[in-house]
Amino acid sequence: AAASFLIIAVAVSFAQNERSRSAVLDRFTDPYVTLWDFAGTQPMTVDPAVLHAELLHGRGVKAVTASSLPPMQNFAFGQVVSRSPGEASTSKLVMTIVGSDYFKVMEMPLLAGRTFSADRQDDVFPLSEEQFRNKHRPSHVVIDDAAARSLGWSDPADAIGEQIYLFGNSDLV
Repeated sequence: AAASFLIIAVAVSFAQNERSRSAVLDRFTDPYVTLWDFAGTQPMTVDPAVLHAELLHGRGVKAVTASSLPPMQNFAFGQVVSRSPGEASTSKLVMTIVGSDYFKVMEMPLLAGRTFSADRQDDVFPLSEEQFRNKHRPSHVVIDDAAARSLGWSDPADAIGEQIYLFGNSDLV
């Protein structure tokens, strides 16, 4: 009788645990978790590769990527950019440093060109002013349709291979 009681108690406990888990995890069709500064704009005390691997082991975790800002947020600030050095521009872009797999993880369609690759050094954005000043080639960027239009390209494909400048001066992005 005692063994039967314990088996029933374990079964009820398991069912309650599953129901609680479902109530929390199944509330959202696509749950995302944002870890601030996972993209490395501040010194981390944890190796990002280790954190990435450990997060992937989490229950219900489908993918992990990096971003310096939360995805899909509308921020009031931005960087002034232009298509030529010295051009007075009113175009402001919110620049977010993202992981090479960001677009795949976030299931964002690519309109033209390519996304970032971990194998290409030019795809790594300089994180400090010193790194920015000492880079040998322009960094690669991915812009959305609205940014392409604000910079004068009616078709995002027209922006491929073009250069944009920060602060309206000669600093290539």
